[in-house]
Amino acid sequence: MRFCLQLLAWVLGWSLSVSAWGNDLVISRAFLVDRAGVLSIDHVIQADDFQPVGPMLSKGYTDAVHWLRLSVTAPDRGDTVELRIRPTFLDEVRLFEPVPGGWNTRVTGDRYSYQDRDRAAVTLAFVVRPQAPQTVYYLRLKTSSASLLHVEALASRVAQIEDMKLLGIQALYLGVMLWLLSWAVHDYANQRQAITGLFMMCQLVHILYDLATMGYLAPFLPTQSAPMGDLATSLLVVAATLFGILFHRVLLRLYMPPKLLMLGMDVLIGLAVLNMALIAGGLPRPALQSNAVSVLVFPFLFLAVAFSARREGVPSRFMLRIFYSLVALPMIISLLSILSWIKAGEWLLHAPHIHGLISSGLIFLILHLRSRQLFREGQQASLALELTQQHLHLERAQKEEQRRFMVMLTHELKTPMSVVRLSLDAMKVQGPLKQHADRALEDMNGIVELCRQVDQLEQRQLIIRAQPCRMDDILNDLKQNSWAPARLQVSIDPLPEINTDPQLLRIVLGNLINNAIKYAAPATDIEMTAIAGHRQSRLGVFITIQNQPGTAGFPDPEQVFQKYYRSPGAYGKTGSGLGLYLVHSVTELLGGVIAYDAPQDKIRFSLWLPY
Repeated sequence: MRFCLQLLAWVLGWSLSVSAWGNDLVISRAFLVDRAGVLSIDHVIQADDFQPVGPMLSKGYTDAVHWLRLSVTAPDRGDTVELRIRPTFLDEVRLFEPVPGGWNTRVTGDRYSYQDRDRAAVTLAFVVRPQAPQTVYYLRLKTSSASLLHVEALASRVAQIEDMKLLGIQALYLGVMLWLLSWAVHDYANQRQAITGLFMMCQLVHILYDLATMGYLAPFLPTQSAPMGDLATSLLVVAATLFGILFHRVLLRLYMPPKLLMLGMDVLIGLAVLNMALIAGGLPRPALQSNAVSVLVFPFLFLAVAFSARREGVPSRFMLRIFYSLVALPMIISLLSILSWIKAGEWLLHAPHIHGLISSGLIFLILHLRSRQLFREGQQASLALELTQQHLHLERAQKEEQRRFMVMLTHELKTPMSVVRLSLDAMKVQGPLKQHADRALEDMNGIVELCRQVDQLEQRQLIIRAQPCRMDDILNDLKQNSWAPARLQVSIDPLPEINTDPQLLRIVLGNLINNAIKYAAPATDIEMTAIAGHRQSRLGVFITIQNQPGTAGFPDPEQVFQKYYRSPGAYGKTGSGLGLYLVHSVTELLGGVIAYDAPQDKIRFSLWLPY
């Protein structure tokens, strides 16, 4: 890519050096403005208000006719001379050649058949034979495009060499543009990025625009369809502007620019669509003039958007601003020259292609960097997904192992505990020893049961089967089946039935009651209350279980519901640290809320469940 750009720059410099070689046979140039377009050749040759002009005549978009007077010397070898005219998209250039008794006229332009031109060439041309010492020719320019005219008189053999040079630079330029198009197609096929797809469309339209403005559509048009080439060229000029604005709008939108500036882009897009409609309706002049103004405005607009972007992107805002600064400057200079606001030079003939190459190359650089960054991010995302899948697979394997372990634990511990309990009954052990053994067996059974229930919870095997329940029946039943029913002081207001899962509710309340009995100060009461109450405008029941702390002390409010948490003073008693974790998780399943606080130096758990 870099080699192509260097070679293109070298060939371009070579092609611009014709005048320096002294091959141009034009001795003097002067122009006359015919604003009404009514002057005849006889009036023109008598006019005394011709003004000197250099090799390039640039008068912008106008309805006026421009006459160019050329004084051409004869070549040394007596060869024919070609009046080589650029650009090739001019509508009509008429030659007035002096002959005995009057003037011979010929015409060329993109509205005229390619087959009728003096000779096949990459430029418009007239073949003449100037007489020594010099011959005066007149060219009449009438066009709907910009009145931009560059004429040089070259010996035919020199003109053929210059045509070959121009053909070479154009081929190299189009080759680079086609390479950028192929990259865009390949990158879009791989990554499906909308911005790359839009660049692909821009590049395709710009290549068609280049072919049209270079004059390569004319040889393929039948004689009777020659005016269609002019129409197609005008449409492609505006289409290139439209797709360019669309691309830059999509690119800049990624950086969160101000909405007002984005609205300005939308206005330019709407104006480009209107201009295409005007051209299709037979009004190319106002459409092309409006398009030129849009092209002049949007570099300033895009610079404003780039410098007011509020979000970072790929590439960075810094690189974005450099990009638009590099693109805007040559565009503004060439447009000002076309509109004749600043002096134009021969370089202006190459300005659209130079700007297209710079713009496309910089866009390629930006999109290539963006594509590489997105590719790396995609690889990282794929790696993260693969690691996540491995983690999930490992987690599933661990859960399956945990499930099997719980099945084994339940079977291998509960069966021996049942055997021990039957053996104690058969041995008729009585007194404190029997009570101590029963308590130890109950503790072991409770821990096993907690582990099984937590496993079911984490395996999502706890299924809610809601049904109407009476809260007083559940609380009284739990009291009677607790370790110390005499210590439980239950106060229940008259309550309606609650719609919940009674088995899961018993797990929650049973764990809270067992915890209170286990960790309360010896010989103290545990207070249980159940009253109706609202929470966030929703009716439900509040259940509180309150006790005085024993040797275990107060739990940490930040950790009390965490898995395996036990306060430092609780390690003197059997336990697993799973009870309150299970209470909290099952309460959430039931749509309730569990909270812990310590009012008046007491431990209190408050449970709220909706009706």
